[in-house]
Amino acid sequence: MNYNGIISDQKALTHELGHGINFYLMGNSVDYLYCSSPIYEMEIPSTFNEELFVDSVVQNSDKDTAVTVLSQHIGEYQNYFTRQPMITEFEHKAHQMCAENGTASGGDLNAIWTNLSKEYGSDSVELYNEDSAEWAYINHIYLTNNYYTFNYAVSKAISLSLFKQYKEDPETFNKNYIAYLSAGSTITPEEKLKKYFRIEINRQLFEDAMNVVEMRIRQLEELDSGEKEPEYESAVESLNIYSGSFWSRPLQSNHLED
Repeated sequence: MNYNGIISDQKALTHELGHGINFYLMGNSVDYLYCSSPIYEMEIPSTFNEELFVDSVVQNSDKDTAVTVLSQHIGEYQNYFTRQPMITEFEHKAHQMCAENGTASGGDLNAIWTNLSKEYGSDSVELYNEDSAEWAYINHIYLTNNYYTFNYAVSKAISLSLFKQYKEDPETFNKNYIAYLSAGSTITPEEKLKKYFRIEINRQLFEDAMNVVEMRIRQLEELDSGEKEPEYESAVESLNIYSGSFWSRPLQSNHLED
């Protein structure tokens, strides 16, 4: 990868090192055939590393740098927990429409996208009609497996839930985390999470993730306390995702219901 020493390069390197550490531990622990994982699981060590990176910046950098990094990082949460589920729900509704009607026009798909954008967004943001075809340039809809983008939301939720445990008891967590990364595909991802961290992929997982999001928002507000910011009752509200229809349905373990 290119590296010029700027903060975004440092964060990218930290991300990729998460993958490297994962493969190193697997390669020294299990047979080569088991050195793999599903897509959502492969991103866990890399995005977990990003949380460690942000902590390091907040603790060791000047105020302006810390505020900038935290602001950008919180924006990424919004992408993981709103944008990616919204794309997944768009796919789901499009498939439903095709199954029921046999086809779907561009106008039909535009309408689905616009309605979802309003549900997942905020009333304070007015959408242009021209934005209704935004779905057309999202390559994951065409070039990957169905509902691919939901992997990002699940992966990030797991990473943040793990990070919450790390902050509560680093010593115990580190021991379990090394064993978790070393196991590869010798056991299923769900079994690994239960075995090492007592975590299940359900709504509580996302609630724990939101606790970390809320912690980051508080950090930002404390650092930037000179500015008057709107107060939110929860991290969910602050990310403008409370009204999203995805979150009003019970979560499934790792897929969407038909």
